[in-house]
Amino acid sequence: MARMPSSVSVVTTDGPGGKWGVTASAVCSVSDSPPTLLICLNRESRAHSIIERNLAVAVNVLNEDQIGLSKRFFVKTEDEVASEFSAARWSQNASSPPVLKGAAVSLVGKVARTVEAASHTVFFVLVDSVATYDGGAKLKPVIYFDRDFQFLK
Repeated sequence: MARMPSSVSVVTTDGPGGKWGVTASAVCSVSDSPPTLLICLNRESRAHSIIERNLAVAVNVLNEDQIGLSKRFFVKTEDEVASEFSAARWSQNASSPPVLKGAAVSLVGKVARTVEAASHTVFFVLVDSVATYDGGAKLKPVIYFDRDFQFLK
């Protein structure tokens, strides 16, 4: 599985289960009509139970200059996640999860269905809104391949 390249995202959620974020590389498009994506999370992860309760997520695909966030959201305590969300790099309205400013793309939606597969749950998300980066610089999304970060040119 380490040789299966994938984008690197910080998946965020907020709602009755609390505010949380997790780094994920098992995220992909399912359909464009209706716009649907999937997120695979280990059922042992703290994010799993929070997303299962909140049923709302934002998938924030990271740019090269945001690689540090992936490491901070990989392993963290409650205090660390609260500190990350207090930074100015996030936007959020009352009815959505936090969206990362400057992400290559942020897709916000609701969990429509789940399927258990081995040690993970596949969350199927119907996308409600999409925000794209328009900072003028060339996008350099982060790819995870062979247990290391790679960058598109």
